[in-house]
Amino acid sequence: MNGDNDNPAFLKRYRLLITLVIILLVLAVGCWLVKKRGANRTDERKDRVLQQLDQRKK
Repeated sequence: MNGDNDNPAFLKRYRLLITLVIILLVLAVGCWLVKKRGANRTDERKDRVLQQLDQRKK
């Protein structure tokens, strides 16, 4: 049962696969957070621009 684990090539391949999966997960979560924050920021910018336009009209 430990035959596969004793093989360094198998360990390297397994380790590389795990690191790639973790990196992909981190990137996916990061992109999702950036999109979520980006949407909030655009709403804030729109509100600011609208307020500035209202002040100029007055």
